[in-house]
Amino acid sequence: MHYFEYATKDTTLYESSASMNTGLDEILEIRKDMNEDASVVNVSRALIKFDLTYISQSVSSGLIPSGSSTRYYLNLYDANSTQLNISQTLYGYPVSQSWEMGSGRLDSAPRITDGASWRYRDNDEDETPWFGTYNSLQGNTFASGTLTISDGDFHNQEVTIGGVDFVFVSGSTSVFDNSSAEIFVTSGSTTGSSVTSLRDVINNSSSLHSLPISASVVGSNPDYLILSGSSAGTNSNLSAVSSSVLFTFDGTESKALEGGTDTTVTLSGGGGSWYSGSALDSATATITISDYTELNAGDKVNLIAADGTNYDFTNGDQSSVNGTWESATSNNQTATNLMNVINTTSGPAGTRFLASVDGTVAATATITISAYTELNSTDKVNLVAADGTNYDFTNGDQSSVNGTWESATSNNQTATNLMNVINTSSGPAGTRFTATVDGAVVTVTQATVGTAGNTTVTLTDTGTAGMSKTNFTGGVDYVITITQATSGTAGNTTVTLTDSGTAGMTKTNFSGGTWSEYGYVASQSFTHEPSDLRMDVSDIVNKWLDSTIPNEGFMIKRSGSIGNSSALVEEGNSTKFGHFSFFGRDTHTVYQPKLEVVWDDSTWATGSLSALSSANLEDMVFYMKGLRPEYKETSKVKFRVVGRERFPEKTYVTSGYSTGYTTVKTLPSGSTYYEIKDAYTEDVIVPFGDGTKVSCDSTGNYFNVWMNGLQSERFYRINYKVVSGSGTAGETVQYFDEKHSFKVVR
Repeated sequence: MHYFEYATKDTTLYESSASMNTGLDEILEIRKDMNEDASVVNVSRALIKFDLTYISQSVSSGLIPSGSSTRYYLNLYDANSTQLNISQTLYGYPVSQSWEMGSGRLDSAPRITDGASWRYRDNDEDETPWFGTYNSLQGNTFASGTLTISDGDFHNQEVTIGGVDFVFVSGSTSVFDNSSAEIFVTSGSTTGSSVTSLRDVINNSSSLHSLPISASVVGSNPDYLILSGSSAGTNSNLSAVSSSVLFTFDGTESKALEGGTDTTVTLSGGGGSWYSGSALDSATATITISDYTELNAGDKVNLIAADGTNYDFTNGDQSSVNGTWESATSNNQTATNLMNVINTTSGPAGTRFLASVDGTVAATATITISAYTELNSTDKVNLVAADGTNYDFTNGDQSSVNGTWESATSNNQTATNLMNVINTSSGPAGTRFTATVDGAVVTVTQATVGTAGNTTVTLTDTGTAGMSKTNFTGGVDYVITITQATSGTAGNTTVTLTDSGTAGMTKTNFSGGTWSEYGYVASQSFTHEPSDLRMDVSDIVNKWLDSTIPNEGFMIKRSGSIGNSSALVEEGNSTKFGHFSFFGRDTHTVYQPKLEVVWDDSTWATGSLSALSSANLEDMVFYMKGLRPEYKETSKVKFRVVGRERFPEKTYVTSGYSTGYTTVKTLPSGSTYYEIKDAYTEDVIVPFGDGTKVSCDSTGNYFNVWMNGLQSERFYRINYKVVSGSGTAGETVQYFDEKHSFKVVR
């Protein structure tokens, strides 16, 4: 089954004329226009919206299947596209904001601005910008130049400006055919009259040569021409070539005009807005305070949010509102201070980031009693706590308070004695360490976590060694993990540290933000020549039908960015791609944009009917039962189609005989298709495919057509395709045009 919806509104957004509306124009354009050196690129994008009310109701009621079994296609019809590159792709996106169609046209004079434009999504009175900001290259200064023409014979000589040849000829120029690349100028009897003629041609033929310049002269018998850019910017810096020394340009002689400059400005909105995908994961970054004592007032952490805005968090007095954090007490406390500042919603970044501290580990050391009999009085173990203080634990009489431990009985017992002394809170080190024992090995852990606990263990072991050690290692400081509040790849930004003097902190940049275009983008590739667009937009339409996003229509464009600000993609780069033109909803032709819905509604239940044999199929005719000449546009029609052998065999029965002409047999199941053509234009409206399989019931073959998807007051013709023996050496494919036609009427 095929059903069609026609566009309820459309328009083209032209970057070159930011506020112009073209809602009633007959043509939709996806253009790319550039100046000579591609320093200025202007594009256009098309917006098209369809009313999905009936489709949504039909899906809810089961008339149209939901999910992947139904496909949706956007159909646009070529309207003489020009200068297309050999290979390129157009993309379709769901528009993310509402917009007004307006009543403007491309050739409206004065321009109409009552609907959506490149700059606004409504009109130039309400001035509601498209969401977002972008950098735009705009004209800053005007180009200018002077062309001096010396006395002499310059008949048949030419001067080339911006690629356009201005050719001087004698007599009237009306006998010559001007073109966009060659324009003829009257060669006057004096130099002054020739200069004046060139001025008039440049000014009066702007629609032909399309150069962004104007010309003027000084005096009644001028010998030079003043050239001025008609708009600011580098687009008026035009090249110059002359065929004679009689023509000279001032300044750089290869330039007719120069000095036009552009400037980059930040603008709101521009070119529409669209959903380009869904964010899956948020990017994260880390900051580790490695030595808080090396951090100085004014040191800072700079974070870039997903929207591109920079935020500074500066070392100083602790103030969450001001975004300042104190480096004091320890690495871990400093990390906690920074975390609190980042998380404060009233602080510099608001709710753009979420920070946490974790991952801290205490350092550990070991002392192994290898020969307790070799340990002597005053042998000692010296431990350095995380705060840098030294503590001695000395061999002698067992006394936890005095920090002395007895080497007696065995290695294991000596190790236990040392453990007990270290663990005594009333002993020399208080609670700065904890110790455990495993056989003859004492493991000592710093009470203060972090890298500050990675200190040295010193043994005083006179005579033959009776013990060994490992220093404190493995201490890890708090790591501040910062997560972008906005998920997606836009959050994969840079973290910048200002850390004067010896480094006191380290960082990793934001990474891990992911984005999926699935369901939010459709595309169609074009090769060599213009063609109609039939883009599979099923994923987008399903997003609308299940209310994941609101239906604001499609945007059709080349790959590009908000405001056409990126030179790394097709819209903004220096490659020429040409101009797509498609018929819009206000066309006076039958080629309006339409949304095509396709699903397989075929069923097969033959009852007692027998199938046509392979021999029957080789020489077969089609006819239709009950085909009427007209159908109302609101009709839903079941067309009965019969295929039979061309010369059926007579059969005899008790009451006489049957000619076989009225005997109904079934066509091949699952491989008999119909198509519907416009009887006048021969355009295929409903193509052969999975959505046009012929069904069967106990009466015979049939297929259903919803007339409300076809344009009224037009004639249509039905053709057939029959495939038999599919996938075998004997496969046959036959097409039948039996001139079965009908008209859809209002």
